Amino acid sequence: MSIKKIFTALTALAAALLACIAVSVSAGAATSGDYRYDVLADGTVKITGYNGYDTKLVIPSVIDGKNVTSIGDRAFQNKSSITSVTIPEGVISIGNEAFARCSQLSEVKLPISAETIGNYTFAYCGNLTEINIPRCVTYIGEGAFFSGNIKKVWLTSSLEYIGCYAFYQSEIDYVYFAGTYSEYMDISIDHLSNTELDNPKNFNYLTFTVWRTEPTVRATNALRLVWGVNPNADGYIIEQEIDGKWVRIKKITDPSVGEYRVSGLKVDTAYNFRIFSYATIDNVLRYSGNLYISERTAMPTLTGLKVKARSDSAVRLAWDKYADADGYIIENKVGDRWYTTADITDGSATEYRIGDLWWSVEYTFGITAYKKNADGLSTTVRKTITVNTNPLAVTELKLDERTSSSLSFSWWNRKDRKPDGYIIEMKDGNTWTRVGKVVSSNSFTSFKKTGLKAGTAYTFRIKAYKMYGKTALYGAAKTISARTYPSAVSGLKLKAANTTAVRLAWNKNTSADGYIIEMKSGNSWTRVGKITKNTTVEFRKSGLKIGTVYSFRIKAYKMSGKTALYSGYTTISARTNPSAVSGLKLKGRAADALRIAWAKNTSADGYIIEMKSGGKWVRVGKITKNSTVEFKKSKLKAGTLYTFRVKAYKMSGKTALYSGYKTITVKTK
Repeated sequence: MSIKKIFTALTALAAALLACIAVSVSAGAATSGDYRYDVLADGTVKITGYNGYDTKLVIPSVIDGKNVTSIGDRAFQNKSSITSVTIPEGVISIGNEAFARCSQLSEVKLPISAETIGNYTFAYCGNLTEINIPRCVTYIGEGAFFSGNIKKVWLTSSLEYIGCYAFYQSEIDYVYFAGTYSEYMDISIDHLSNTELDNPKNFNYLTFTVWRTEPTVRATNALRLVWGVNPNADGYIIEQEIDGKWVRIKKITDPSVGEYRVSGLKVDTAYNFRIFSYATIDNVLRYSGNLYISERTAMPTLTGLKVKARSDSAVRLAWDKYADADGYIIENKVGDRWYTTADITDGSATEYRIGDLWWSVEYTFGITAYKKNADGLSTTVRKTITVNTNPLAVTELKLDERTSSSLSFSWWNRKDRKPDGYIIEMKDGNTWTRVGKVVSSNSFTSFKKTGLKAGTAYTFRIKAYKMYGKTALYGAAKTISARTYPSAVSGLKLKAANTTAVRLAWNKNTSADGYIIEMKSGNSWTRVGKITKNTTVEFRKSGLKIGTVYSFRIKAYKMSGKTALYSGYTTISARTNPSAVSGLKLKGRAADALRIAWAKNTSADGYIIEMKSGGKWVRVGKITKNSTVEFKKSKLKAGTLYTFRVKAYKMSGKTALYSGYKTITVKTK
């Protein structure tokens, strides 16, 4: 299609679009110095406006600690003061009309990171005569350099799309490009100039040019120059500027070689180079345009870089102070790219904390010291360090079970980027001692510590670990305290009983604060006593029925704060004594015998009869039926006084329980 046929319509469209250009700030815009910006969803910055008046504008790569990754629509449009602009590495996209109508703009340095150039981005920049499109750019929008004065264009084979009239009204003399464009790429002279398709006399396509693909690799005494190889070239010439003159320092005859190391240089010194390819075309030796490279050798390398501290979300780097440094650049490597994390402007700084990291992730950081010179910035070679963040701390740590000699805990941890296991430690005085190691891939994990003392408080801490080679990294320790139950009561026995009361006794329990005593009533247990001192080891229960069996149980308790912890129960059965005999009387006598009698005792199994002889009581009879209520003692002396006493008994198992005595004195005939 002829450009002339659409020129009128296109001019009207462009005028309408550019008439709408106006400085605007998004609702959530922030300001830093002369720049307005938005923070994008990924935490990076898009510059949306500029209030300054710099003529040689160097856009910062970091604003307020955040990486700049894009230039917004119309961010610098109508800035007639700008004569040159350097867009920093890290910027990926340059928006629509971003530099439109910057009438004095004559030099643009695009970053290698750039991938897209929007619609009418540099439209009406009449002083811009040359543009080098970096190798990563895949998209150049409609009218990107509309109505400019471009004479030379450097393009690369990574381009996938050039919008209509991208270079409209420029009188381009040379288009430098490498390789062969894709068959799907719609590129023609229409996109570049208003020259008729059938009359491309103003164009020389030099297909063997060189272009910069990667930053120069710097050392203290050498520079490694890197460029894009061109299979259409025969080789490359490298020249160095020495004492104001360009001197050839190398001729490379292999076109597949795209780098050259210049050694023997001075530390922290600026050097200028230019590289061009050559090829024989139609029996004529032809040269491409120059790739100009100006670089400074590095300062001596920073020393002492190390990890001073780390957590599951941050690391603190430390290094030796660099003499005469004005500051340091901290970078984070993501894939093959380095992104600026911080620009430390204090040259005396020797450490920096990097936060907002993921747990259990390997990061590579670089640090570069720099100092400002009259002729530019001097930097050291990037010193790198690889560091892993710690695993996450356990959560939901809780006590699951306790006994008098053990405590059981459980906790939770995320399964993604899970730890290799857990370390359990117990506090002993002021010292932590490892008591367990659990290797588990489960979200919920548990541990039981046995062999503990009864009624004793213990403190444990649990931390996740992950192995990196032979090095273990630990999550923050989570602590829990718990007390074991007191031990059960021992030595429980019936110490004494009477007809309406029993006295229980047991051994002192040093693991307890006191005791709870319960008595069974029917099928229920009822508390009948609480002893608040562990030294009190007896309990008397009164108001009981005569000759009746009762069941008691006792548990020790220990207070843990305001919570009572109880031992298991110890149980005993006890019977009250039978009642004393009643109605004891003389029923009959003879010269050599006496018969005594009493009322039947229903609470007894039988009776014991004793007679006093020589100042002592001697058993003279045992009756094993409570219905037998009399006793005859023979072989006595005539006319003599005798004293008898009778007590009832009741068998409790194999134990005899006795009532009190009833006494009678009688005389034979």
